[in-house]
Amino acid sequence: MRIKPQKRSFWLTTTLLFIALSSFKMVDQHKHEGVWKGVDKGEVGYVGLLPSGHAYFVIEGDTMGGKSFMVQGVEASMKYTVDYSTSPYNVDFRLYLAESDAPMVTMPGIFKFDANQNMVLCMSFKPGDRPTSFVEDQTIVLKKVSN
Repeated sequence: MRIKPQKRSFWLTTTLLFIALSSFKMVDQHKHEGVWKGVDKGEVGYVGLLPSGHAYFVIEGDTMGGKSFMVQGVEASMKYTVDYSTSPYNVDFRLYLAESDAPMVTMPGIFKFDANQNMVLCMSFKPGDRPTSFVEDQTIVLKKVSN
């Protein structure tokens, strides 16, 4: 049985496309979600990145962020977004006014996963000033403690 040239071309193109796509490293777009623990200057802290898009930090037992918290006498929430299309990956933590959902401030950062699947996170606390490399005094290594 002979295959018509049009069908041969279709199957050849499909096979080549499958081979090309399978050679790309696929990134789990939810790998960042969960609770992460790290130590910075002797202090244990946690970063929570929730599937809902909310984020929180726990430092010395104090929680900042989540769906609802108080900051300077105002009710706020903290959300995050990640961008896996960049290298290193980008992350933005945004504080919003709870009553209007208006953005207050954005803390940009970058992250990657090391060989042990720990998250290496570098953040800038200057609005709009995203780090371009992992500067030691702005970087923390976080180990996932729960999903």
